Amino acid sequence: MKKIFLSITIILVLFIDANAASQFDKIYDNISPDKVWTIKFNRPYGYTTLNNSIQLTDQNGNKLTPQTSTTSDPNALQILPPSGGYTFGNTYYLTISRELKSANGKRLIKPYTMKFTIMSGYQLTYEVKIGGLNILKEIKISKITLPNAYKYKLDDSSNYYKLDEIASLIVPKDYTTIQFYDSNGNYLGKASIYVKTSNTQTTNITR
Repeated sequence: MKKIFLSITIILVLFIDANAASQFDKIYDNISPDKVWTIKFNRPYGYTTLNNSIQLTDQNGNKLTPQTSTTSDPNALQILPPSGGYTFGNTYYLTISRELKSANGKRLIKPYTMKFTIMSGYQLTYEVKIGGLNILKEIKISKITLPNAYKYKLDDSSNYYKLDEIASLIVPKDYTTIQFYDSNGNYLGKASIYVKTSNTQTTNITR
């Protein structure tokens, strides 16, 4: 599956003199499980002090290994999500400790800690209309929050439909599974939808 990462930038003045202390703690909610955090410093940081200066833990205190990436900007650092993404609904703590120094040796005056909570899940709102026969269904995607979703298919059909197209097909059961793909055909997620009666519902999308 091809990953499309979402990025957010945090601009921090981290390398400061002892008489310029500031409070850096931040709290973020409803974060994407594929979020990339971009930390931008006020001056280049020391690469050799990077490995032991960034800690990532989950809400249960379990330590995760943060994956970092450099950018073309020597003042910026990216922190990538864990393999498979963060867990829906979980809270995480990202700390940059005083072990991180600037390229000229200045140390953080205090650690920076960020708390962020992952969104409860991607959601799908769909409409079902029953045709002349109870097994003939029309399914329409009303709203979807899954990033990069471009087309979908249902278990009961081999056809693919764009998100703005209505699927008209025979579904002899009460529930069916709808699968979503990006424009390159990469699988993104799925949802179980209720198709026994005409209705409009919202449900969660899983991977």
